Amino acid sequence: HVAGIELQLLDMDDQVIDRTTQQGASQTWSPQFPGSGYYRVRAELRLPDGYLLQREVPIAIVADAKTRIRGEFGWSLDRAHPLQRRDRPEMRDLVELFERSLVHWVKYPIWKEIDDSQSLAKLSWLAERLHLERLQLVAVLDEPPPTLVAKSRERGPLSVGEVFADSQAWPDAIDSVLSLLAMHVRWWQLGTDKDASVTAIPKLVDRLAEVRSRVHQFGSNIRIGIPWPWVREIAEDNNPPWDFLVRGETPSLTSDELQNYLVATHAGKENESQRERPWLSIEPLSRSEYALTDRVQDLVKRILVARQRGIHAIFVTNPFDSETGLMTPEGHPSDLYLPWHTTASHLLGTEYLGTIQLPRGSRNHVFAKGDELCMVVWNDQPVEERLFLGKDARCVDVWGRSRSLAIGQTDGRPVQQIVANALPQFLVGLDPIATRVRLGFHIDTPRLDTTLGQEQRLACRFTNTHAASVQGSASLVAPSSWRV
Repeated sequence: HVAGIELQLLDMDDQVIDRTTQQGASQTWSPQFPGSGYYRVRAELRLPDGYLLQREVPIAIVADAKTRIRGEFGWSLDRAHPLQRRDRPEMRDLVELFERSLVHWVKYPIWKEIDDSQSLAKLSWLAERLHLERLQLVAVLDEPPPTLVAKSRERGPLSVGEVFADSQAWPDAIDSVLSLLAMHVRWWQLGTDKDASVTAIPKLVDRLAEVRSRVHQFGSNIRIGIPWPWVREIAEDNNPPWDFLVRGETPSLTSDELQNYLVATHAGKENESQRERPWLSIEPLSRSEYALTDRVQDLVKRILVARQRGIHAIFVTNPFDSETGLMTPEGHPSDLYLPWHTTASHLLGTEYLGTIQLPRGSRNHVFAKGDELCMVVWNDQPVEERLFLGKDARCVDVWGRSRSLAIGQTDGRPVQQIVANALPQFLVGLDPIATRVRLGFHIDTPRLDTTLGQEQRLACRFTNTHAASVQGSASLVAPSSWRV
C-alpha cells in the first residue's frame, strides 16, 4: 500500500520553497511560486517500509511577453525533436511553445519525408499553422529521400552537396516538396547548419543559379540559402544566387572570436544588402563539459554580439538536445531556457546604441527599442557599481527575476547600486536622457602628458538629448599632487 507522496518545489539554489505530503498514488497540487524563475518539482513516492521512487520535473515561470513583433530569434530543429514523435493535436502545443519562447523562425528538416504520405500530411499542417501564426518556417533540405538514394548506384549515403552537384538528380527531388509547401513556405535552406558539402559543389555559383531559377517556378518570392563556414572565403559576386548565408562553426566560436569574424567579414547592419547579412547558428556549450555559469555567460554574450552587429536571424541549433538544448528531449525547459528567453525578450527588435564607462569598469552594452532603453552589464569579478540609472530602473537577472533599484544619496547626488558579476544582468527602465548623454560623452584628450609643471587643456564633449537647455557641474578627481 502507498503510504504517501511527498512533493517539493525547489528554486535555482536547491532551496525548498513549498512542500506537501498527500496520500494516494494520484494527487493534484498547486504550489506557490514566488515569481519568475527556474524551478523543479520533486516527487517522492514512499511505501510504509521506506523510499520507493523519486522524480523531478523542471518548470520555467516567465513574465508575460509584450505584443509580438517580427523578431530575429529562431530554433533550428533536427530529426530527434519531439515534433517527429507527435500527432497534430500535440504539435499545437509546440507551436504555442515557439510563440511563448519568442521564436519567430523555425528551421525544420523536410526532404526525407517526401516518400512518406503521413509525414507529408503532418508537414503540410505544420507549414500552414506556422504561416497562420505569422511565424517563418525555413524548410531544410537535409537528408536526400530514399528514392533518390536508391538511384545513386549503391554509392552509399548521399550528401546534399553531391545531390545538387548532379544536374540529373536534384530537379525531380525538390519538385514534389516544393509543389506541396511553396504556398506557405518562403524560406528554403540547402543542407543543415553544420553541412558544408554545398560549398564544395564545382562551379557553385552557376549551379545555385540553376537551383534558384527552378525554385522560382514555384513562386518568385521564394528565398534560398546555404550554410557557409566562417573559415571558408565567400566567392565574390555582385549578384549572388543565394538570399542568405548561414554562418556557424564546430566547435563553436567564443563571443570574442565571433565578434572578430563578424568585423573581419564586414557582416552585419552596415551592409544594406540582405544577401550580405548572415544568419547565425549558435550551439550552446555542453552541460556535461561546462559549468552552468559558463554555459549561460557564453550563450548570452554570443547573442549580444549578434545583436550588436544587426544579424538578420539568430538560431539556436537542436533546442531539444540533451547536452546543449534549451529544452529537454521530453519537452521540459532546461537550465538554459530562461537565459535564452530573458535575453531574447530584452533584445528583440532593438537597436544597438553603444557602451558607457561605468565607475568600476564593468562591461556593458546599451540597446534601445523606441524610448525604452536596456543595458546589459557584467564583470568577471563581483563589483559594486553606483550611479543614477533612472527613477523607474529595475534589474533583471538571466532567470527573469526582477527587482527595483532603490535610490540613495552620495554627496547630495541620487545614486543606485547594482552588483555586477559574471552572469549578465539586464538594467531596464533607464532614464533615456541621462543614458544617452552618457553614451555621447567623450574626452578629446583621454591621456595627459606626464611632464611636470606643464599646463594642459582637457576638453569634454557631450550631446544634449533633452528638448531644452541643460546646466550642471562637473568634477575632476585628480591625485593630491596635481594642481587643477
